[in-house]
Amino acid sequence: MWIKICGITRTEDAAFAVEAGASAIGLNFFRGSKRYVSADLAFSLAEAARQAFSEGRSSESGTLDIVGVFVNSSVDEVVQIAKAVELTAVQFHGDESIAAISQFHRQMPSMPIVRAMRVSIDRVNLCMAELDALCESIPLAACLLDAFVPGEFGGTGATVDGGVVQRYFSSERPRLILAGGLTADNVSAIVASSKPWGIDTASGVEESPGHKCSEKVRAFINAARGCEAQVSGRL
Repeated sequence: MWIKICGITRTEDAAFAVEAGASAIGLNFFRGSKRYVSADLAFSLAEAARQAFSEGRSSESGTLDIVGVFVNSSVDEVVQIAKAVELTAVQFHGDESIAAISQFHRQMPSMPIVRAMRVSIDRVNLCMAELDALCESIPLAACLLDAFVPGEFGGTGATVDGGVVQRYFSSERPRLILAGGLTADNVSAIVASSKPWGIDTASGVEESPGHKCSEKVRAFINAARGCEAQVSGRL
């Protein structure tokens, strides 16, 4: 199973997440987030993760992705940061239009794109229609489902309604990454019922926003690995 530890802000956390077996780290470039990092800091975090991976301390994960998380940034800014940090994938987590995401794809056609959807049960039909329209325009590496909380762009600790996941799988759609309130205590049950390709956590493994707890990170990854039933891959 593909496992992303998101909202990394410290080099020691980046290295430990990889050592513990994470498939990816997420770097948040949204200035309104408590987990925001600059491009310069992000490069240092990415280098720490890549160094830990190259030393073989994450052999169980097989691959390493460095995912940039963006919320309503300009396409030029996303392209600039993606190149400067040497990201392996870009996650659009805001209200970006199909036109904007398509423009980014034209500028960086080989860069895998994850579209994050903040979904509640009453918004699911609207969100799925938007996702399906996007998939008609560009290829997506995956779709990330996060819980919809008004005024927030992730990292809230709220979980995704099971009905949303059921609606997602009612049609052929990109690989599913599930986020929202995942912790070591609930990840096994949620993975067993939802069967996502990948999972993503930020607040669920933290001491405080942006500061990861090594014990929580390791427990989360071990719990997820213990219940996986799918072959992981890279974005």
